[in-house]
Amino acid sequence: MRSVATNAKESLSRDRLKLVMPPRPPAAALDSTPPSTRTSRPPPQPAPLMKGIGFANVKRYVLSQHDSQHWENTLALLNPADRRVVESAVAVGWYDVLVFARLIRAIDKACGSGNLDLLRQIGAFEVEQDLNRVLRLFLRILSPANIFLAEGKIWSHFQSAGRWTSIQVPGGVDATLTGWAIDTALCKELAGYLEKLLQCAGAQAPHVGHTECQALGAPSCVFRYRWK
Repeated sequence: MRSVATNAKESLSRDRLKLVMPPRPPAAALDSTPPSTRTSRPPPQPAPLMKGIGFANVKRYVLSQHDSQHWENTLALLNPADRRVVESAVAVGWYDVLVFARLIRAIDKACGSGNLDLLRQIGAFEVEQDLNRVLRLFLRILSPANIFLAEGKIWSHFQSAGRWTSIQVPGGVDATLTGWAIDTALCKELAGYLEKLLQCAGAQAPHVGHTECQALGAPSCVFRYRWK
């Protein structure tokens, strides 16, 4: 017959085991998906991030090309969470690209006509700001014809996601961007940025067309660079 001391010792051991063992999830929480189906699911992808210098550049655009009241009007159009990100962003930080997309849409409404036409101008302005930083090093050695050789390095300095491929065509280059955030506003701003970048590399009458866009149902975003 077990002693009282032995029973107490075993009870204490069980209590200690409960403390170190995590509780088993309820049956409803267990994944009952067949293994073959479970392994076919793609892993969740992290949200594309961008350097905070982009936030600083567009704020500088509003303040220099418009005024502080237009910046306040822009902030008022953002939801509280986005506004906190925008107001606290620092140049060396990394932030959700889609927050930036909502910011430039708000700028277009506050400072433009709300049809996204202003975004090419904003993109061009950003290049002028970045020329004081990393882009100046690239543009010293690049021409319009070979600027795409360094495109990946330039892109990865500012963006955590997205892959460029390009092919030379008569009169320019067709460049395809995959794996980035999907938003029409981002593509319009990017087209303006790239067009100005070509101009700074010495291209005459540069133009970047963007008729194939993932935001509009295309399988990828294609930017057609043309210059004289």
